[in-house]
Amino acid sequence: MKARFKFEFSGTKTYWSNQETMHAFVNDILAPYFDERKVKLGLPIAQKSLWQIDIWSVRHSEEFWDWMCIKHLNINFMPGGCTGVHQPCDVGVQRPLKLSTRKSYHEDIVNDFLKELDKGNPTPHLNDSLGVIHNQSVRWMWNVYQALNNKELVKKIC
Repeated sequence: MKARFKFEFSGTKTYWSNQETMHAFVNDILAPYFDERKVKLGLPIAQKSLWQIDIWSVRHSEEFWDWMCIKHLNINFMPGGCTGVHQPCDVGVQRPLKLSTRKSYHEDIVNDFLKELDKGNPTPHLNDSLGVIHNQSVRWMWNVYQALNNKELVKKIC
């Protein structure tokens, strides 16, 4: 809670976001964050905010855009197809995010493998079921948060 994490169940077997989880993200995390930053910077609350977001089907749907236009008029989008021109998140955030996630996943696989060997299992079989990975992913996200919660890294992106 201190890190301001929120786990939102999507109601699906894939755990992918949908309209409801995107609405919750914007209402509970993104819009309050933009408002807090405006206050801290002494900007008017009506100041427009620019959200750089990919064009995944849920976020690019007419339903989501219509909802945003009604509920969050002060949040604008960076148009899709701009990554060749403007890609600070790809290089500055997603790369270290993916590296941290891979490192955490690798640590878990190695630790699980070593535990099986310590039990005397000469041919360990690792449990990579969705439930196990789902539970491990909480630690991975915490590690990503620790890796990216760095003012110097953010300054490099801008």
